[in-house]
Amino acid sequence: MLSVALMLALAACDADVADLAPRGPIIVIAIDTLRADHLGLYGYERDTSPRLDALGAEGVVFDHAFATASWTLPSMTSLLTGTWPREHGAGYARSRGGRRRFSRLREEVPTLAQLLKETGYATGAVANVGFMSPRFGFGRGFDTYDWVSSTDEESRRAAESVDRALAWIDANDDDPFFFMLHLFDPHRHFDAPPPFRGKFTEVYRDRYGDTLATLASRVEAEQQSDLDFHIAAYDEEIAYTDDQVGRFIDGLRERGIWDEALVVLTADHGESLHDHGERGHGGTLYNELIRVPLMVWGAGSAGERERAPVSLVDFVPTALQWAGADEPSGLPGVSWLGPLAGTEPFSERLIAAEIEVNDADVQAVIRWPYKLIAGPDVGGLMLFDLQRDFAEVMDLVALGEPTAQQTATELQLLLRNARRGLRGEEVELDPAEVEELRALGYIQ
Repeated sequence: MLSVALMLALAACDADVADLAPRGPIIVIAIDTLRADHLGLYGYERDTSPRLDALGAEGVVFDHAFATASWTLPSMTSLLTGTWPREHGAGYARSRGGRRRFSRLREEVPTLAQLLKETGYATGAVANVGFMSPRFGFGRGFDTYDWVSSTDEESRRAAESVDRALAWIDANDDDPFFFMLHLFDPHRHFDAPPPFRGKFTEVYRDRYGDTLATLASRVEAEQQSDLDFHIAAYDEEIAYTDDQVGRFIDGLRERGIWDEALVVLTADHGESLHDHGERGHGGTLYNELIRVPLMVWGAGSAGERERAPVSLVDFVPTALQWAGADEPSGLPGVSWLGPLAGTEPFSERLIAAEIEVNDADVQAVIRWPYKLIAGPDVGGLMLFDLQRDFAEVMDLVALGEPTAQQTATELQLLLRNARRGLRGEEVELDPAEVEELRALGYIQ
């Protein structure tokens, strides 16, 4: 059901969503590397997400939400700026002189934290991966940006991140606040803590023995191309993270925040588990990587399922409208508040995603139900009908589908209108950062 703050605002303005200004808390929970189709509320058979499955009945679950990229840096920057990767400039990977460089957020692109801070919001975040370092622009606008690398001595699991998030909220809940909780646990390597370690991998004990208790042996098992074990270990991390998200939301309820806040849960990208012959993420734009879970509480009817395709660039205009703050001109996203309040429909639109690594561009554009993937690494163009083929196994271009050329024209128009080639300043990685990225699979 609608939150108290949203109902009061609707009554006061006679359902004119443009005038909504609840100025309640805004909380986004971003779970790294979480596939939507590995959650029960999206149809997964393994019991990975009992807390989120139950919470889905209290909010709105989006069936077709898409990230703007298939790895953390460009995707999370889009989430926090409401812009496409080619506009915010973060996430272009280069190798020069044997050194790895990644571009950061462009200085002139404001973050949601900056925009909300200007309206009087307190702003805080907990983040847990090297690509969300302040060096890449993520700390901009946050009063408190509690960040650690994912492999340094301070590396922390979701439980500690939740503790830190609740402590920050306790210290800042007198004023409207925006808080981002980023949880890294479902990112490989998969090593869930007890009691979740073994929840799905115990059946492999005869194969791997008691050594499954150590991270090193679990990594070795992953690297032995044991796909079943790999997926089971991934699912254990999801189950652990689900439990901690539930604990965080319990904390919001106990503090009287849950019913007054706009709360959004999503992921930066998914994970390829030998879909299309790949493992990991960052190299393609298939749905296993850019289709992400999206749940919204505080706006819309309880238990609602929304099938309209949406993009993570929509979060910024949604949050700004919730806060009653001005939206910068030219943002490509659209607020979810009007459609969820029933005052306007979800509009038909183009949804884009893109990656650029060492000058190899891959773009995707969705005009439901069609999705076009374009780039030299995919041999030109591929077109899929997501209504019939969400797993993207039947390329309509190869089959001579007439709609392929029409959708290609749409893609070309989108790219022509985009501000191409705008990149942020390059960040040169130090040896420790390179080793972190190598351990995480970003550098081979």
